[in-house]
Amino acid sequence: MKNLFLTLLTVLCSCTILLGQQPPEAGLDNWTIDTLFLNPNIWQSSNGEVEPGLWDTTAVTYSFDKVSGTFSVRLETFINGTDTATNYLLLGDWGHWGDLSEAKGNGVAYAGGKSDTLAGWWKYDIAAGDTGYIVAKITSGGISVDTSLPMGMYVWPVTGTQSTWTRFAFPVNDSMLSIDSLLMAVTSSNTLVEGKGNPLNGSWIMLDDLEFTSSDTSVVPDIVPNAGFEDWHDLIVQNPSAWVTYNHRVSDFGLASVSRVTDSQGGAYAAELTNYTITQWAGDTITATLQAPDLRLDFLGAHGGWPYTDEPGVFSFWYKYLPLGQDTAYANIQFTENGSIVGGAEQKIYGTQTTYAQITMNTNMTGTPDTMAIWFNAGRYPTTRFIVDELMLSSFVGEREIIDGFNIISLYPNPSNNIVNIDINGITNEKLTLTVLNTLGQIMMNIEIDNNGNSINFDASELKSGQYLIVIEDVHESAVYTKQLVVH
Repeated sequence: MKNLFLTLLTVLCSCTILLGQQPPEAGLDNWTIDTLFLNPNIWQSSNGEVEPGLWDTTAVTYSFDKVSGTFSVRLETFINGTDTATNYLLLGDWGHWGDLSEAKGNGVAYAGGKSDTLAGWWKYDIAAGDTGYIVAKITSGGISVDTSLPMGMYVWPVTGTQSTWTRFAFPVNDSMLSIDSLLMAVTSSNTLVEGKGNPLNGSWIMLDDLEFTSSDTSVVPDIVPNAGFEDWHDLIVQNPSAWVTYNHRVSDFGLASVSRVTDSQGGAYAAELTNYTITQWAGDTITATLQAPDLRLDFLGAHGGWPYTDEPGVFSFWYKYLPLGQDTAYANIQFTENGSIVGGAEQKIYGTQTTYAQITMNTNMTGTPDTMAIWFNAGRYPTTRFIVDELMLSSFVGEREIIDGFNIISLYPNPSNNIVNIDINGITNEKLTLTVLNTLGQIMMNIEIDNNGNSINFDASELKSGQYLIVIEDVHESAVYTKQLVVH
């Protein structure tokens, strides 16, 4: 027994952790700044919904083909296979575009009054079977000035073709003197009801010089903010190199769902995931996600990631967590071969952790992968913060070679930070020893056990967070049984 145990200990001590192929930019120290596209000032566009790199162009752009000034605005629908680059242009806080019933927010400050017409210049080419729309809602104290309208808003459909700049004029009821806000929306395709429209590739509309005016020539026109679409700004995002975030969706609001912070466990930076409530989306929350590139999550699972051909046994990372209430974060890793899962793990993270702690996850490899994906999610609630740093893939050296009877014993719960139960139903010897080794091969516990039943247990609460090897020997030297334990 003694010689067998020493052999096991020597293997662990001589080379404790095997570091193979690592995730790209595992230290999260390198970040890139990208200019994605231009947005018209004051207006919100659908450009932020288009993932960078997915399309060669954006759905809402400026054009030098104009009525006056330098620019006009152009909205065009692009469809690539099953993906649609939806297009819309919003003035004010509409909530989620895609269903007019969700237009619960406030408009931009607007001191109009006594106008009876929304006018402007347009040209368009709406594909047969598709419909574009111009929508307006004028409110006073949050109440529409025309309550006879469905949902209190004007909806003007646009169909067919108008190839030259033409002035349009729509009647409105803007006679109240206490007008305080204006909501407007424009789309070149039927996207008013999410999932029920039929946007068609190539439908487009162009607008310039919008205004509210009156048939009474003595009334001074009310100019819509940035009505000529002369003022534009760059949408800039900063992301960790080799990783993907959804910063492009919220950067037009001056926010970053994943940001670079100097509060790091190692290196210069870490990544902080923060959930935000977006007032422009009627108070909806954008949940922060950090993930591998080209990763798609659907009801069939996760698809995509980095090329990867190693077989690590453990995935670890350092983290802090500052949840709102009982929020829960998630860490996931997945390995696939030809699209089939050959390893992976998921870790739920809950409770406040204000200092860095390490989490380790068994990857449960069953084959050699060709792709690896990692993704982190901060949770569901606004203001929840989740900081991650120093990712690592590793294995105990020699673990697979020295395992004897690997499937005979089992540990639970695993990971654990309290009582660990060990099912030893497959071991018949009455006298056993239980040894806990850390990754340096140091003996953390050594307990003699009388095997009087089907299970034994020990208290892991004094062990530091990390990975350990559980070794069970029978005193007659007939076998050594090992299992890996993760303590968090």
